[in-house]
Order: sequence, then structure tokens, then C-alpha cells
Amino acid sequence: MPMNSPLSVDNLNLYEISSDNYPDSLAPPNLEIGQADIGNYENYWTFAFDQNMLYLAWVPFFTNCQSYGSKILWFDLLEYNQNCQLRNVEDTIIVEAIPTTGISPIADYCNLNLNCSFAEEVNQTTTLTKWWQISDKMTLYYIPSYGVSSNEYFTNRDGQTTYFSSLIDGNTDDMVPVIFSSENLNSNGYPSTVTLQLEYYQVTTTMKKLVKASVILSNFKNIDTSLHPYYTLNVVFTAMGFLDLINAFQFGIPIYLLAFILFSIFTTIGIMIFWGFNKVISKRENPPILKFGQTIKIVILPQIYVTFYLYLNLIQKFRGH
Repeated sequence: MPMNSPLSVDNLNLYEISSDNYPDSLAPPNLEIGQADIGNYENYWTFAFDQNMLYLAWVPFFTNCQSYGSKILWFDLLEYNQNCQLRNVEDTIIVEAIPTTGISPIADYCNLNLNCSFAEEVNQTTTLTKWWQISDKMTLYYIPSYGVSSNEYFTNRDGQTTYFSSLIDGNTDDMVPVIFSSENLNSNGYPSTVTLQLEYYQVTTTMKKLVKASVILSNFKNIDTSLHPYYTLNVVFTAMGFLDLINAFQFGIPIYLLAFILFSIFTTIGIMIFWGFNKVISKRENPPILKFGQTIKIVILPQIYVTFYLYLNLIQKFRGH
């Protein structure tokens, strides 16, 4: 993550502080380093805390935002903001794998616009890459797909770092990558609109599973050295509908097997109806016959192969849990 360090101070005391309630026994010792050490960007965190991963309770990169101060805590943003539409448990409607209750959920929803100020010196030239200038389609950070309690967060801190690193390396969906993208990037400017989009699966009336996350930059402006730049942080937190969940492979193996089988059957029936209709209206004395063998080879067999391939991949996917 980018470092925001004052250039006028030779030595800094850096602390990793996650909460006012951080147990003293788990807090790392302060580390005095100079500006030259901070410049060693790639190896800084390993040098400072002997680890290559930081586990944070707040939203990275975004700071100095209206009503939130220096840090935006996830639960404070999505569970206590008065502008979010938070549903009572009894009013929440989930989307089932077989959508008997409909294809659109009724669940918590947020669409927030926060006025934020850059913590970085936007007008200042630096050899380091600012967070809004990184490569498109890059993973900014990861978010656990399920909520983490404060007890889980504060217990066995070093073990957690290893645990979450293993989830990322294991290529499971227990950790959701936050994908960065930029619309009409201006390397000499700054984004005036930053969208943080979070899409989740309402598994039960009381449980959510984060499925997709992204940060999108837009509306770039040229730097005005006479003004300190601000940007609007648009936070969208929404539940996914049935079709989006299907495309994101959020249902069990039997649902996808059933879907492919039904698709094969309906495809075959459609071909037979089309052939029958043309046979009836044909003016030819001997219209062509329907070649079932070739039809099955072209239509049915690929569906069987795809179903089998999907089955193997889904088995591997769900075993990863």
C-alpha cells in the first residue's frame, strides 16, 4: 500500500493500529525508520513487521472522508450509515437455487456518496506510484467473503496472517479480490469520482457472502496547484439476483447439472419442432428426413461433455472449502 509520510521528518514512529481496543499484548513494537527506508517500497512491510500481508479492519486507501475521519471501518460504513436501506430479518427475502420466492432479493442496500480529501500530496512529484495510478485490472486487496468477528480478528494475529494468505494462495472464493479499473486514466490528473462496488449473495436472512468487489475511477481532472483536490467516494453495496448468482457459480453442483440437462433437452425439442414445422409447410414431394444421429452428435454430445467438465470443476471448487 502507498505510504503517506511527511518529507520534513527524518525519523518516524510507525504503528499498526487496528482499533482503540487493540490488546496491548498483540500490538507490534514501534519501529523507527527514516525516509530512505520508506522509499524501499516493495520490502517495507516485510522489513517492518516480518510479514508480507496486512490484515486491516478498515477500508484501505480512502481517508479523510466526511463523517468518518481518518479511517472508514467496514461495519460502520455498511451497518450504521443512516442512508443505507437496512432490512429487518423478517423483511429479508433471499433468492433460492430454485427461485420459488422470485429472482430478485430484498436485502440491505447502500448507495452512498462521501466527500473525501486526498491524504497524499497530489501536487507533489514522487518516485512511488499513487494508488489511483496503478495498473488497470490489478487486484488492490482482498476481502473475506464472510464477515469476521472482533474475536476472530484479535485472536492469534500471526496465525491469521498465515491463514488468510493460504486462502488467497489456495485460489478459493473465501477471499474476494478487489479489482481496480480506471475509465480514461489521466496520469497527470486525479479522479474526482471513485466507486467502491460490493456485490453479495444473501445466503440466509441473517448471512451474507461477498461475491464481487471492485474499485472504479472516473471523471479525471487536471491538477490545480492552488487547490487541494477532493473526490466523491461512491459506495454501492447490493445483493445479487438469481441470474447474477448463476453466472457467479454460487449454487450447488446439482443445480448446474440440472440446468445443463434441461438446456440439452429443450435444445433438442426446439430442433424437432423446427424440423416438424418445416416438414409440414414444405412443398417438396420428398422433404429431407430428420437425421437423429447427427442431431444428437451435434447437440446432445457437447452438452454431455460440458456437463461432465462442469461437474469436475465444481467438485474441485467446492472441495476447496
